[in-house]
Amino acid sequence: MDFKLPPRVAELLPAIDRFVEERLYPLEAAFGEKGFSAMKAELDAVRAEVKRRGWWAPHAPSEIGGLGLSLLELGLVGEVLGRSPIGHYAFGCQAPDAGNIELLHLHGSAEQKQRWLAPLVAGEIRSCFAMTEPATAGSNPTLLAVQARKDGDDYVIDGRKWFSTGADGARFAIVMAVTDPSAPRHMRASQIIVPTDTPGYRLVRNIPVMGSAGSGWASHGEVQLDGCRVPQENRLGAEGAGFAMAQERLGPGRIHHCMRWLGICERAFRMMCARAAEREVAPERPLSSRQIVQAWIAESRAEIDAARLSVLETAWRIDTDGFYAVRDRVSLIKFHTARVMQDVVDRAIQVHGALGITDDTPLAFYYSHERAARIYDGPDEVHKISAAKRIIRKLSGDGDDGSAHGEHGGHRGTAGGGGESAAAATAPTRGDEARPVRDGEQLDANALLAYLRQHDLVGAAASLQISQFPAGHSNLTYLLRAGERELVLRRPPFGSKVKTAHDMGREFRVLSGLGPVFDKVPRVLHHCDDTDVIGAPFYLMDRVRGVILRKDPPAHVKLDAEAARGLCEAFVDTLVALHAVDPEAANLADFGKPAGYIRRQVEGWTRRYRDSQTDEIAAIDRVAAWLAANMPDVTRAAIIHNDFKFDNLVLDPDDVTQVRTILDWEMSTLGDPLMDLGTTLCYWVEAADGAGLAHFRFGPTHLPGMMSRREIAERYLERSGRGPLDDGELLFYYCFGLFKTAVVVQQIYYRYKKGLTQDERFARFILGVQVLAQHAEAFIGRGSI
Repeated sequence: MDFKLPPRVAELLPAIDRFVEERLYPLEAAFGEKGFSAMKAELDAVRAEVKRRGWWAPHAPSEIGGLGLSLLELGLVGEVLGRSPIGHYAFGCQAPDAGNIELLHLHGSAEQKQRWLAPLVAGEIRSCFAMTEPATAGSNPTLLAVQARKDGDDYVIDGRKWFSTGADGARFAIVMAVTDPSAPRHMRASQIIVPTDTPGYRLVRNIPVMGSAGSGWASHGEVQLDGCRVPQENRLGAEGAGFAMAQERLGPGRIHHCMRWLGICERAFRMMCARAAEREVAPERPLSSRQIVQAWIAESRAEIDAARLSVLETAWRIDTDGFYAVRDRVSLIKFHTARVMQDVVDRAIQVHGALGITDDTPLAFYYSHERAARIYDGPDEVHKISAAKRIIRKLSGDGDDGSAHGEHGGHRGTAGGGGESAAAATAPTRGDEARPVRDGEQLDANALLAYLRQHDLVGAAASLQISQFPAGHSNLTYLLRAGERELVLRRPPFGSKVKTAHDMGREFRVLSGLGPVFDKVPRVLHHCDDTDVIGAPFYLMDRVRGVILRKDPPAHVKLDAEAARGLCEAFVDTLVALHAVDPEAANLADFGKPAGYIRRQVEGWTRRYRDSQTDEIAAIDRVAAWLAANMPDVTRAAIIHNDFKFDNLVLDPDDVTQVRTILDWEMSTLGDPLMDLGTTLCYWVEAADGAGLAHFRFGPTHLPGMMSRREIAERYLERSGRGPLDDGELLFYYCFGLFKTAVVVQQIYYRYKKGLTQDERFARFILGVQVLAQHAEAFIGRGSI
């Protein structure tokens, strides 16, 4: 992490700091005494001035009218704004509107964005977020009681919400309601836009907090919904995705909160120091001369600085890796920063004495209104427990991706005696090591061992140990250890729907054909189509050891900018070499039908989406229509991998800029090589692409020195002799890659939704379908990659 201030923030911060002190501090006393509603005209004037200075909506992307700061940059600005109770409102980035803007931007339909997002970003209207309920524990939002039942083309919502910040005067609410009570608990709720003038929607009261009910934006409302009818088209995102969307919203939202709290800390700290220096407890004996006060000042400074560094690093990691990768850090900073704020404010009040509990300073306001920081967005205790569980799993080597659950390796995991020691099963691993088999995906070890002995694949006296490679979302990969021999077994996923993609014989054939003419495939040994052995066809190959890069390089792999560039070159050149293989020489000339390949792919993947569709997602329909209308009229032919990305490559452990082997050939065929390139570009997520797309970064493509998508495409076209292409044609291949990946994600989610797999990793995949479709639509609007 670079500790230098980002250049544009370095220019902004001093000016915003002066503005907060000169324009906002003088309004605070009247705001505290009169309330929000009485001060609205003066606040509107301040907001107009912020807009004139070009500082408006720093959290919102520039394409929708905001300043477009990254999360890290926004955190730095948010700390300055947090020094005043009206700072965020004055700049148009106040909760809950900031989070609702993010939800609408990521998941809203075109009509929803036009009707609600545009005026919300402009500050012309306000909104609220209605999730918490008085009758259920807010710490567990899967217990929601408010329901939205379907009636024709509408939802009818019944129930009560409370602590909906800013409900007083909001033009609409985003209501979290149960739409499918029978679904898995994290998939029961959806988010629905409810205009506040809808019959049946009623603001019951502004809830008094520490003696003040507040008004307007500065209040927390209790809302009753009685037979509140809204069209189903008001749903945000997919049905059942409400909980996942709320989590997605809360990740950056907690950064916003933490930086605001640090702003409060900084102001309280400065007030404490000033009071300690000027207040005498005896002639010429200021408070600052007392050791206990000196200790409070030192402790506060250390705690604030430590919390700030942790929050900024977390924001930086979210910008680069996405929320999911650092969600334990988000939990840690949330409860830690809230506690630091409470302690610093309390010390400042103590130093101020009686003055500290009056409304003559903002300290009493902070003390009463910010105590809730340790409750909302998840109470401290929940964050501590969830973070601790993930930390323990990581340190025990059990992973943090949902791919290993509890204890495994019972009698179905071993055959013929033996078994790994507890130390071996739990030791942290370097690289891509196998782990205990996931629940529900065990193999019949005794039957498999008998089969291996029958075909002389293992010795007659060998025992068998089975473990599983945890990554991957489609075909399953297992490690078989029999004495000194290590074999890799590939089989279709349990409950698989798409037969062609999971055809083990086909995958075995392509590897057998490529082996003699292309040196970057594993050596295959045996194919079995007898489903009585393990319940599905499978094939076996030798294990290839090396380094596999996923979102981040393993700790022992150092990728400086020069090495990253060299790796990119080897990556592209490997794809070029694959596409240069003569299909006749590989005995794969009949492996596919290149003529009409592009049309069949667009139509085929559109059909696969329809066959596995679970939710209405308008963006993916529009992308499919655009692809159908913009297909290049070109026929090219090559053996293509169709899933070429970093986590399907095994790199030389002694030189990670060299590719040793390509894995996962389940989608390979004979087709247009530029379609292969398009899929690769889909996975090539750049640092500036944002948190949503970062979930689909299957390699460290964001690191300094890594090529951009365009550079990858240009090198490929130059080295293969297939270029150049105009922007529109290259855009087609990239957007097709995004579309195809969205359909694959949809197919995986379909299996989960239908109960064909119990792998909880797949519960939120519907959000991935939305993100990919929306990203493709955005690039189509831009006209180039």
